[in-house]
Amino acid sequence: MIDILHLPHPTNIERVETGPVQFGDDWPGTFIRGDNALTFAHMLGEAMSFIPSEQYLVRAQLAGLVDTLQSCSVGDTGWPPMPVIMQSTIRDNWVKRFDDRKRELIADGMSAEAADDIAALDVIAELRKP
Repeated sequence: MIDILHLPHPTNIERVETGPVQFGDDWPGTFIRGDNALTFAHMLGEAMSFIPSEQYLVRAQLAGLVDTLQSCSVGDTGWPPMPVIMQSTIRDNWVKRFDDRKRELIADGMSAEAADDIAALDVIAELRKP
């Protein structure tokens, strides 16, 4: 969790909208309202599933951005939508594929230990496909 920097509310505007903001003569930055940030975090998290796993640096940077965007969630808003559940579902799907492949190999006469190794290699090969 990133510490939230609390600043006084600007007196000349009702609310700060998403967009460029500059403090004094410092570099301008981009302010993203919390409601926008949480939506962007969710969409970015979904889009990351299309980035190949070998692009680990890109995925790591985007995961960091998702964390930063999600850090503005306060209170019981229901956002972000439970990423742990989404990750768990993805994991469960791959574990099921592994278990199904292992059962198939054992049914064809392979030992459980050998089937475990081959099923794992098959699932890894499938994960590496673009």
